[in-house]
This record gives sequence, structure tokens and C-alpha cells, in this order.
Amino acid sequence: MKTTAIGLLAGFALLQASAAEMQWLTDLPKAQAAAKAQHKTVLLDFTGSDW
Repeated sequence: MKTTAIGLLAGFALLQASAAEMQWLTDLPKAQAAAKAQHKTVLLDFTGSDW
């Protein structure tokens, strides 16, 4: 049990550290240009409460 708790805490700490490096863009053309320059893909997130 103690090993599992330590593993979960370590995993959470790593996720927080990597999330700090992310930058979310709201302008699609700028996001596409940045993704192309870094050889990455673009993630589109469509959310809303009016649907």
C-alpha cells in the first residue's frame, strides 16, 4: 500500500511538472503553425453547455 501511494504521488508530481511546460493556444492558424514548426499534432477541444 505504501509503495502504491508513493508511486501515485510521484506520477502526479511528474504530470504537474510537464503540464507547466504546455501552452494552450486559442488561435487555430497560430496553433497549426506552431505545431508544424515543432513537428507535433494539434488537439481541438470542442466544449460547450449550449448544445
